[in-house]
Amino acid sequence: MRYIVLTLPLWGLLALNSTARAADKLSSSEREQFKSLAYKLWTGWDSLDPSKVADFYSKDPNNVYFDISPLKFKGWSEYAEVAGKSLAGAGGAKWSPNGDDFNVIKSGNLAVTTLTMNLLFTNKSGVTTKMQVRDTDVWEMQGKKWLIVHEHVSVPSGGAPISATAQAKSKN
Repeated sequence: MRYIVLTLPLWGLLALNSTARAADKLSSSEREQFKSLAYKLWTGWDSLDPSKVADFYSKDPNNVYFDISPLKFKGWSEYAEVAGKSLAGAGGAKWSPNGDDFNVIKSGNLAVTTLTMNLLFTNKSGVTTKMQVRDTDVWEMQGKKWLIVHEHVSVPSGGAPISATAQAKSKN
């Protein structure tokens, strides 16, 4: 009994804590807003120019972004500089959604979006690679704008091949 009485205040604080609350219920327009942001982000990356997508990212130097290669960037400045150099002179990129598996979870000023995509990437030598890619972004409302504060882009271990249906979609 004494244990219960001593822990009641702790349970009360947890119940009131905003980080312990359930995810917000999203309207269809909020879901479409985040989907539009994610799709515009990846359409911007088709340019292979980080300056075209800079407005989507928080400029906090402590943010961490994971990409396919290299492994990790600390802050947008490093991401833009290193990605810009490694992508310079590449032949091109074209992304397309892998079906409609886009998802968003929002709680207060934070949201997490996930999606998978098909990516055609042409390197500096003209060789085109087709791959399936996963993307998870953590967005934070900063001022009146949603900005990415963490990103994780990856390919499945073994480089999952693109299905014939996905290849046909990526040609359109």
